[in-house]
Amino acid sequence: MFIIAILPLNSSLNNNFLNFCSYYCIINFMQIGKNNKLVKLVKSLQLKKYRDKTNLFFFEGPHLIEEAIKHNYPIEFVMFSKKIQPEFISKISERSIPSYLIAENVMNYISSTENNQGIIAVAKQEKRSINDIAINNDSVFVICDGIQDPGNLGSIVRICAAVGVDGVFVSDDCVDIYNPKTIRATSGAFFMEPTIVCEDLVFVIEKLKNSGIKVYCSDSIGGQNLFSVWLKGGFAIVIGSEGKGVSTKIKNACQNTITIPINQNVESLNAAISCAVILFEHFRQRTQ
Repeated sequence: MFIIAILPLNSSLNNNFLNFCSYYCIINFMQIGKNNKLVKLVKSLQLKKYRDKTNLFFFEGPHLIEEAIKHNYPIEFVMFSKKIQPEFISKISERSIPSYLIAENVMNYISSTENNQGIIAVAKQEKRSINDIAINNDSVFVICDGIQDPGNLGSIVRICAAVGVDGVFVSDDCVDIYNPKTIRATSGAFFMEPTIVCEDLVFVIEKLKNSGIKVYCSDSIGGQNLFSVWLKGGFAIVIGSEGKGVSTKIKNACQNTITIPINQNVESLNAAISCAVILFEHFRQRTQ
């Protein structure tokens, strides 16, 4: 087991805290402040430029960490406070993941949430390309074009995992897939659903079409009624940005456009909900 306690300078160690530490046989304390290099690293990963520079990202909460471990995602280290149950830390130690016990005020400092769950993991970014994904004529894919809201992108990844989509292609002008809010919105699906950032979505679309995949563009108006389109077989759907929709260049590369029929008094659905409706209609047709 590899656990170190990280405490702020001049901290007072109450009996409960000492008992907690003794459970893990922690003997030596590193009494440090917010300027410790590991603490500063985690804090910096809230910004995309440092995530890109270090090729690292972080995520919070027992559920996300448990999902990452279950799917063998490469975790570099974990920081946790005494909010976390010893039994959970024991699971982490079984994987020989370096674990640092930190004081609550340090956790509050590095957390990206107002009410943190007491544990943060730092992991390597796994860079994938389209060549890492198996494509055959009955594969299913989602293509995200310019999605800006991290909650929407994360929800799309979660929906894709629920339906059994083979991969998610994300344009490089989408919100960062390693944004903490994006990861949180996936509810752990990020670690099981292949997600690939692509510089050229037209190339991706052409490769899918050449592999026998029908590529559709979603649009709030002007497309074929979703519920009248034959969706069985290989299928890919492009979901556009919240404000602009699918770009003209990407729309022109698609084979068809589909529209979800909604009440005329409602302008549109958000990106994640549109994706869910389309994917579950495809799933319904495919399983009949």
